[in-house]
Amino acid sequence: MSQTKEPTFGDLASAYIDTANAQAKTSDAYLVATALLHAAARYNVHVLAGDAVDATQFAVTRKVFIERSLTQYAEYLEHHFNEYVDQFARNTGRE
Repeated sequence: MSQTKEPTFGDLASAYIDTANAQAKTSDAYLVATALLHAAARYNVHVLAGDAVDATQFAVTRKVFIERSLTQYAEYLEHHFNEYVDQFARNTGRE
């Protein structure tokens, strides 16, 4: 009997990037990037709300959740920016 392998963090991230790259073939890449960022924010709030006991408890988590999310996003952005600077030619096909 075969078992279905649960996707890893990298698998999931790559799937979203593949979708964004496909959309960028027919739409402006900056629009796709903004839509992806908006979707991530919306989904993160949806997941947090799903875990909340009630609206009051959900509202109380707002500030901490936003601060943690912004910190995490900044870390991801710094990491990938540094990677692109270090490997610009490989990642872009340009010098």
